[in-house]
Amino acid sequence: MKKKHLITESPKAISDLRDCSFYTQEGGVSPLSFSNIKEGKCKNKHIYYTTGNSKETIDKAQKYINEHILNIIPTNRSSTAYQKEKSYLDFLEPHISNYFFLRLDIRNFFHSISIDSIREALKSHISDEKISENFPQSSVELIINLSTIELPEDAVNKEFAGRRILPIGFKTSPAISNIVFRKIDIIIEDFCAKHSITYTRYADDMLFSFKTPKDHTFKPLIFGPIHKKTPYIHSESFKSQIGFILNLEGLKLNNPKTISSKRSISINGYIINGTDQPYTKGYLRVSEKKTKIISKLIFECKKEKSNINTYRAIFGRNPLKFRFKYKPKIEYIENYCKISIDNKIGGYYSYLASLMKYDQTHNCLDSKFRIKCNKYCSELAKLLNARL
Repeated sequence: MKKKHLITESPKAISDLRDCSFYTQEGGVSPLSFSNIKEGKCKNKHIYYTTGNSKETIDKAQKYINEHILNIIPTNRSSTAYQKEKSYLDFLEPHISNYFFLRLDIRNFFHSISIDSIREALKSHISDEKISENFPQSSVELIINLSTIELPEDAVNKEFAGRRILPIGFKTSPAISNIVFRKIDIIIEDFCAKHSITYTRYADDMLFSFKTPKDHTFKPLIFGPIHKKTPYIHSESFKSQIGFILNLEGLKLNNPKTISSKRSISINGYIINGTDQPYTKGYLRVSEKKTKIISKLIFECKKEKSNINTYRAIFGRNPLKFRFKYKPKIEYIENYCKISIDNKIGGYYSYLASLMKYDQTHNCLDSKFRIKCNKYCSELAKLLNARL
């Protein structure tokens, strides 16, 4: 029988919870009250943050649980988000040798994960025994109570008002979502393997790909590609099967975000150019839209003009019209713009450098984009040095 993880009372991050108002000697840590939570919105997603007198204690406890418990629990190999050794490129790269692509999105991913699913998943890896005589609840219940919240009936998030959710914004939510989804990942991966379909997942994004509608002997390809028949990956039957598997955990597909394509697919600023030829690889590249932004940044920074004017050209906003608490001097605004521009240059340099580093071990970038990437890295580095 495998050894299960156990939270002890000795770490200060855990023992400090006894001083919080939501701790009782009889029951331990109670579910977080919504008075300890701030609700916000980013684009179309509802996000939640801890607030109030207990914020620091809750944050430290969540951080400890993440580092010492949740991040140690294994996830399925198809899962690529929120993990130290993986990145978004690991979500895309396994598909570059295929031709047919399907991207599916899970609707309201975090908030749709039920408390029962969380409890069941955690019990497989974490002890259900009480922590100590002074902490009369199990490690599982402690994690659940610190990692979930019950929304009030008048919550801004109308769809989940009155329900207990795994909130976007909590430190523990990403790791818990991967642990809960491990069972689903395994089922989907096994199902796809039977149909020679490649599968990866990045949080709520699922990506599927397939080489050819024929079998893997590639006999039809000797006389040229034959793709008149709709491959199973693009059929309603396949999508229905994935939807059925997701529904085992009460999850649903977000159908408007479905992308079905062949030869290439564009996802979040990246493009996979696949192939239908045997024993050949496709490649990855960054979209023209994103590279044009980098190109414009370099172009504007090379001009001999003030940081204020450069900021206006890059960000499309006039910093002289910003509302500050006190009216600042022009030197302050100039310095603010310089720091913002420097951060933007440094950010894009780090981003492109990470692409090049990944390519060194995976050889997956388009050769033309690789040259462009090297050129941009060199020019961004020169700009940073010149602006120091």
